[in-house]
Amino acid sequence: LGYLFGLGFLLPLLVWTGVEVGPGPWIALAVIEAVFVALVGAGVAAVSKLPGWPVWAAALWTAGEAARARVPFSGFPWGKIAFGQADGVFLPLAALGGTPVLGFAVVLCGFGLYEIARVSLDARRTGT
Repeated sequence: LGYLFGLGFLLPLLVWTGVEVGPGPWIALAVIEAVFVALVGAGVAAVSKLPGWPVWAAALWTAGEAARARVPFSGFPWGKIAFGQADGVFLPLAALGGTPVLGFAVVLCGFGLYEIARVSLDARRTGT
């Protein structure tokens, strides 16, 4: 599922790369980059049962973005979480550590909110 998510995200994001060079390189780039998303998805699934898993998941996401920023062709950092935070409340964190720290905070917030909702719904269902 992580690979399909990666393709669904990266194919439209990178469509502009095929304008001059054709669809082959565009699709190849999206296919290669989607592997990183798939690996992060598998990693998140693996750590999702650990205590404090949102921290581990955010760290994996940040590592995946760092890997995509370096491979292939000396990196292709398009589509980082931090890029959507130009007006976000976490933006000041970029001054502390650039896009990795900003992205980590945003992803940690997302996974953390999900965990709070999941635990709350489980408690409501079980009556505890």
